[in-house]
Amino acid sequence: MTDTILLEFSVDANNVIIAINGSWDEFADANDAPQLKKQHVVGKSLFDYISGNVTRQFVQKLLDIVRQKNTSACFDYRCDAPNLRRYLQMRLMANERGEVRISNYQLHTEPRVAPIFFIRSNQRDRHTRVRCSICNLLKQAEQWVEAESLLKDKEPLTVPVIYGVCPQCQHQLKQLQSSPS
Repeated sequence: MTDTILLEFSVDANNVIIAINGSWDEFADANDAPQLKKQHVVGKSLFDYISGNVTRQFVQKLLDIVRQKNTSACFDYRCDAPNLRRYLQMRLMANERGEVRISNYQLHTEPRVAPIFFIRSNQRDRHTRVRCSICNLLKQAEQWVEAESLLKDKEPLTVPVIYGVCPQCQHQLKQLQSSPS
């Protein structure tokens, strides 16, 4: 694992973004998201940038755990790009004022065999998949699978999604909650 911080930010006790460090703006540019540059997000609620009620509840619970235990926690997750699977680790550290510093480290990356584009859907229909906001797996029938399982002939794919959290990631959160401080 590398100890190089990819992205780092802090939120106050009300989950307002109060500081950003690291190569935040470069990451926003590389992901074609100029609206997420530092000057646009500092002073705004973290939850303005999280899709889906289930995901918001998950992140709130994660923040609550580190604040209540006044401790740190590590959590592995994915932040994929159309051509790349990114495996990251989030380290959260609370202080006595209820602020939480969130440091994100890139563990490794893997190229995709073909680009996969996810578009956020406003409502669910038969083409919409649930995408886990933490591990990026897609719900296919009653299983959670890699998006590559939907590819045909290595052609680019666009998948409409709504965001949620899979049972395995929910279980990781429960383990954090029940672990000793």
